[in-house]
Amino acid sequence: PYLMWLPALAWIGPPLAWIVGHWDAALIATVASLLMWLEVYRREGAPLWYALFYPFGAAMAAYIMLRSARRGGSKVEWRGRVYEKSGSGVRRTR
Repeated sequence: PYLMWLPALAWIGPPLAWIVGHWDAALIATVASLLMWLEVYRREGAPLWYALFYPFGAAMAAYIMLRSARRGGSKVEWRGRVYEKSGSGVRRTR
């Protein structure tokens, strides 16, 4: 569970490397990512300026995944229902 946040590094790493190290490869990767996100938002009809915040979104997704993995546990409560992990899967307890 602690590895599921690692793909977010592909979105977070290049902008950080460009800001900190001024690496040309990081700039190319950042521009490519930005162009890809611009296309995604264009096709979805979302405001294009949202694409500028893709590193922040990736960082938030990584945080949520790490927090979830850290919390762990075998019981989840959602919308007033409690689900527990059992040997054969997940079962609803109430």
